[in-house]
Amino acid sequence: LLIALPLHYKLSEIFMGTIDISYLSLGIGLLLLLIPLFYIWKFKTGLLRATVIGTARMIVQLFFIGIYLNYLFLWDNPWINFLWVIVMIFVASQTALARTQLKRKILLISAGFLCSVVCVGLYFIGIVLRVENVFSARYFIPIFGILMGNMLSSNVIALNTYYSGLKREQQLYRYLLGNGATKAEAQAPFIRQAIIKSFSPLIANI
Repeated sequence: LLIALPLHYKLSEIFMGTIDISYLSLGIGLLLLLIPLFYIWKFKTGLLRATVIGTARMIVQLFFIGIYLNYLFLWDNPWINFLWVIVMIFVASQTALARTQLKRKILLISAGFLCSVVCVGLYFIGIVLRVENVFSARYFIPIFGILMGNMLSSNVIALNTYYSGLKREQQLYRYLLGNGATKAEAQAPFIRQAIIKSFSPLIANI
């Protein structure tokens, strides 16, 4: 989006030029899955059943989300739009907890997601795009969804790296504390590694 903004294209023109995908086209697109499914089966990875179930679940979820989003754009209500973002944040927090195996951190992770997504999203829509109604569904929902999707993977990597590092290097952490380091100074090496691990894929994608 940031790369496309200096060009003469507008987001509204992009959204208005959408193409409906028929069920036949969807089926044709899903045929591509036969290639990875074949190799998953051939090499006896044990992932065939999980892959098929995951794909079916994705299709069903996207079907119902598509129906809901249709009404979301039709209503274009700021309160409903913001409620949808809250739901996305809660689901993303639950996903992050499941992938990092952290316990009882749901409120902390949700608060982190909420603050960062809302601040960055509103800054982008209100200051960069200068949209008159920052809660307009045509901008609010897609941009917040993109931010949430990108943040989820980065946060999972960062949290995994940070907590696994602390667990693995407890002696180093206690050694630093015992030699007069503050808690922030003792945590700095682990935070540094978490930042490096989570930002490296983003830099590669850029």
